[in-house]
This record gives sequence, structure tokens and C-alpha cells, in this order.
Amino acid sequence: MVPKCSQVKPIDTKLIDKFSNWYLEEWGIPKERTISRLVNHPDDDVLVQLVLKVGNSIVATGGLYNNTGLTLIFPKYTALAPWIAQLYTDKHHRGKGYGTILLKSLEEYALQLGITQVYLFTSTAEKLYLINGYKQVERLKYRDANTVVMEKNLF
Repeated sequence: MVPKCSQVKPIDTKLIDKFSNWYLEEWGIPKERTISRLVNHPDDDVLVQLVLKVGNSIVATGGLYNNTGLTLIFPKYTALAPWIAQLYTDKHHRGKGYGTILLKSLEEYALQLGITQVYLFTSTAEKLYLINGYKQVERLKYRDANTVVMEKNLF
């Protein structure tokens, strides 16, 4: 089956509930925070949230955000936006290229909005982003993890 990306709408509460569980398990982000953020969908914060489906199964999700938890701890990064954030592939579907498909879809969406520079941070998937053309901005300690902040010029 061919993977397909689609935009999450605030009324997609079952989808949001599913990946809010992923975010809780992976990063400790409270479900209520994810649900509230995506259901209320403030346009000045969440530019888009995508899901990648194979058949009827959600295998990955991620978004394009103007604010992240990192910017709360490191205010110097508030000047940088948007952020590719909360890109997550279900544990049972990792290593199949789904993260890259979703990443490329988020980059394409950014370009459609006229955005030519994006940022992200990761403590677990640096290799994925390096392979896809991201460059290191800085290494830092965030939530007790060695984290790299990265950027990419999209054109």
C-alpha cells in the first residue's frame, strides 16, 4: 500500500487522541495539552499537523509549529520559526522510510506557505535529519537529553 499524508483538522478527535498517546509515551507531553493545542488550533502557533497513513492505519505524525517547548526554556530560539516538531513514527513502523515521507510533506507544506527556512530539534533522530539536508545550529541539554538544534534552507 502507498503511504498517504493528510492534514489533521480540529474535528479529527480520534486521530488526535491516538497520537496524543504516542506523544505522552515518547516525550511525556500531557495528552490534554496535545488535544487542546490541536483542537483549538491557534493559527499563530500550529501551522499544520499531518498524519501519514498506510491503508487505514496511522503510522506517523508531525507538525509545523511556531512555538515549541524548547523555546520556553531557551528564549533565544523564539526568533526562529517555524519548527518541524513532534515528528513521530509508530514503533512498529520505524525503519521503513515513513519519517522521511512525512518530513518531506511538511517541507512541501512550508514552501506552499512561502516559508523557505525551517528548524527542528532532536535527541533521537539526528541521522534522519542529516540525511535529509539539515545542518546543526547548536548542541544543548534539553529535558536531560543531549539535543541538537538543526535548520534547513528549503530552496
